[in-house]
Amino acid sequence: MIRVGGASIETDGSGNFELDGVVPPYDVVAIATLSPAFSAVVVYQGLTRSDPTVQVQDAWGMPTEYKAHLDGELLGGDGSPDPPGYWHTSALTSSVAFIQNYASSGDMSGSNSFSLGPYWYDHDSINGTLLGLQWQGTQKEPTLFTGFASMPVGLNAGESKEGLALTLDTNIETAHLSGTAAVPTGYSAPTASWFLTLDANTNMFIAEDTLEEPFSIAMPKVSGGSVAIQVWSGISGVGSSWVALTDLQPDANVGEVVVPTIPVPQDPFDGAVGVKPDAHFAWAESNLPIYEVFVSFTGSSLPSITPFYRILTAAREISIPDLSDMGLEWPKEAEGRWAVRSIGPFPSVDDAASRKGYVTDVVRAESSWPQPPSVSMATATTEGYPTSFTTAP
Repeated sequence: MIRVGGASIETDGSGNFELDGVVPPYDVVAIATLSPAFSAVVVYQGLTRSDPTVQVQDAWGMPTEYKAHLDGELLGGDGSPDPPGYWHTSALTSSVAFIQNYASSGDMSGSNSFSLGPYWYDHDSINGTLLGLQWQGTQKEPTLFTGFASMPVGLNAGESKEGLALTLDTNIETAHLSGTAAVPTGYSAPTASWFLTLDANTNMFIAEDTLEEPFSIAMPKVSGGSVAIQVWSGISGVGSSWVALTDLQPDANVGEVVVPTIPVPQDPFDGAVGVKPDAHFAWAESNLPIYEVFVSFTGSSLPSITPFYRILTAAREISIPDLSDMGLEWPKEAEGRWAVRSIGPFPSVDDAASRKGYVTDVVRAESSWPQPPSVSMATATTEGYPTSFTTAP
């Protein structure tokens, strides 16, 4: 169900809708049933475009997940198993599905094995590329890359492949990515993860460490590849903030990487009681232009259909839309939680409502944590930790 102003309309089987006579700027409200007892209410405020795409997700925002398993060993490089002071890692990448990879605890140093549990979305089978990388230095600080290998692999959901072998080619160069990181006053020291990217949808995690100022990070130079870096910081008990730079040359100077400020929730304050449906939700300003607010409820006396709200806005405060005529009531005497974050790289809610914008740049950036999205852009997200409140009788 879609509501714009006082007009409501059901979407067709593909989620499309059309309303005439809409005067911008306008707010669009999308309502979707998540379960017999819960509905998602998604609001995009202040739109002017005539073709918005509203992404409706559940509280976790994740599509159907498929899994597989890969086991094998790395050969060649500067020695196999890894000589003392050497490390290795592996990953599976694909341009036809969005894949994540997790290695076993033994998949690093002093051996030559790898064990991957990739999982992905959108397809029940994929064709990907298995990657292997070896370096000299420490787990957190590579100094010299000594071997790289790739091999095509096809996978079906639930499949397990064992006995795979990758032979590392020593014809690999080491470059240095440099720059500085700027964090707001009072935030923790910046930490970074860095990645090798070979195709459109996944990154190969290399290492993670606290950044020194200025930083100079050893990166592998691989034909057809680029690198990415994700920098994050935060305040304990308040929130976290990160920024990702992708599609970089391994020897690039990225200049100053600015970690955004956190939009700390202010009203209702943590522990507030008697919060009514006409309450305003307000927060501290962030230096990113778009905010996303989440409001949810728990309790023993919830209405038969309980709303879960997600609101995108450029304002610094919002009120919850009255949808009682559509059967969605503000819960009474319920435990509520709300959180707010600012998101980039969108300069406006109109940009977040593009067909690719929110899904590609935010949802998939989150689901690949701590891996940044593999697109040519800087993506930033900040989040204030959830605040609890109690609604009025």
